[in-house]
Amino acid sequence: MKAGGSRVAEMSQLCTAGDPCLLAITTRPLAPHICNAIGPLVALWLIYEQGAVMQEASTPIWLLFYGGVGICVGLWVWGRRVIQTMGKDLTPITPSSGFTIELASAFTVVVASNVGLPVSTTHCKVGSVVAVGWIRSKKAVDWRLFRNIFLAWFVTVPVAGLFSAGVMALLMYGILP
Repeated sequence: MKAGGSRVAEMSQLCTAGDPCLLAITTRPLAPHICNAIGPLVALWLIYEQGAVMQEASTPIWLLFYGGVGICVGLWVWGRRVIQTMGKDLTPITPSSGFTIELASAFTVVVASNVGLPVSTTHCKVGSVVAVGWIRSKKAVDWRLFRNIFLAWFVTVPVAGLFSAGVMALLMYGILP
């Protein structure tokens, strides 16, 4: 702590230490994220093994392990860049603003979940970061970067769909006629 630091900064640093608990309460554990990531792969494996996807079929543990390793490698490779983008490039984050961001995004997730709205914790975090930066100053937010993030959210689903359709067409009409 710097000499002459405020009591608010000290308290927010202490509260920020509890952020992982807040995250654990408001978001799902990692396992559903792994299942979401490998769901299509499991379906393909079950079709290959059994000829169909049955609801009662169990997921092979090695596929879950594969998904977990994939998420860990992704965090290891791109995690630093995401932290840099969210914590410095989008808007500078201090301990007090970091706590506010965590609290706001957790509140948003809890309220949306209770209302029955499916929300992305990532979208809630980005929204909280932008809101805190904007409240500090309109110039504190890199609006060009936020625009790029926002556009990426909308482009991801159609591009993934087109890519999947292309792979499916290639398999159906080219490789496996």
